[in-house]
Amino acid sequence: MSATEIGAIKARLELDAANFRAGMDRAKQDLTGVAENAKQTTAAFRKMSETRDNIDRLAATLDNVNARADIQRRKLAELQRQYKETFDDGAKAKINDKIVSTEAALLSLTKQSDATASKIHELEDSLNSAGDGLDKFDGKATSAVTKLGVAFTALTAAYAAVIAKSVEAAATFEQSMAKVKAVSGATASEFKRLQDQALELGATTVFTAGQAADAQGYLAIAGFKTNEIIAAMPGVLNLAAAAQMDLGRTADIASNILTGFQLKAEETGRVTDVMAKAFTSSNTSMEQLGKMHCPVAGKLAA
Repeated sequence: MSATEIGAIKARLELDAANFRAGMDRAKQDLTGVAENAKQTTAAFRKMSETRDNIDRLAATLDNVNARADIQRRKLAELQRQYKETFDDGAKAKINDKIVSTEAALLSLTKQSDATASKIHELEDSLNSAGDGLDKFDGKATSAVTKLGVAFTALTAAYAAVIAKSVEAAATFEQSMAKVKAVSGATASEFKRLQDQALELGATTVFTAGQAADAQGYLAIAGFKTNEIIAAMPGVLNLAAAAQMDLGRTADIASNILTGFQLKAEETGRVTDVMAKAFTSSNTSMEQLGKMHCPVAGKLAA
């Protein structure tokens, strides 16, 4: 074999080795790119999840603030009405002080509501930006991007469902309050007190305003007057929470027992305490207590 042939073989071997090293380098780069995209995808998904949690928390805060603001608006409207109908200067001055205080509280809540809503919009925009950023990842992360796209679509659908549920809850509340008004025969001012109580209970307890309105309706059906309903509601709520039972059904049972034993609405708290003690200390449920009271009450009345 000539020196020329040996040189050619050596050159081919060196070229093959060079091509091999170049191929390995490209493979390493590809793997590095895949790993980097995987990191970016994971980080983006984590950020989207955190953002979603923040939106959930802010949405709950916004609902609470708006409910409190609505109570203040109703209070302000009532104070303004009283101011117009009052002619005593001393009384008008006191009402005016209350108006100023209520307006300040309402302004503070309105600013808090606006700031919270603005923050929610900012977070929603960041979610959209995160989704757009994922679309720019190269083909090596296509599968991960697709999964994130599905997750983002599901997130959008979930928020659409939340909005729909809020609209439905508002409609249910209005229907429940209309029933309370019809059954109780409350005057305009009495109905406003009942409505304000239902809204406040919905904003400050584990129950919704609609559930509170349903409970008021059951008490009204039992013959409770406005003041009696308002007095009885705290005890009914405590009993429903202890029994982990529907608030409307709890009000129905409690009102039946009060009526059966000819007790006053003011005694609701004591009665519900006794009932809670009874079913938590024995193998008895609220439903069973509700069924048992009828014959006992009948004998006592006789």
